[in-house]
Amino acid sequence: MDSSLGGKSPQARARQALLVTAFSPLIPQILGSIFNIWYNMVMIDPLLRGAGLLDRFVTTVIVWNALVYPLGVAIWLGWLYGLAAPLRQLLQGESIPAGQLDR
Repeated sequence: MDSSLGGKSPQARARQALLVTAFSPLIPQILGSIFNIWYNMVMIDPLLRGAGLLDRFVTTVIVWNALVYPLGVAIWLGWLYGLAAPLRQLLQGESIPAGQLDR
């Protein structure tokens, strides 16, 4: 085996590639969340001093996070799961129709 590839089997490299693809959205998501929390504390919180505004804001954030994040994770996992079969086919030396690759 080529030593530049770390001596890993094609299956191990494919599994690693799939894991990198799966976890790649986490870094920008975490950075965006850190910025969003800071922005809300510095810019938005002072604006929410009126009656009921802070409660409404907190409720909106909770409902949004409870609905949108699980939906986004489900879509991402479904897309990722769809990559497993074609990757397995490629590792077994099978060809994949062009239409399936485009999709």
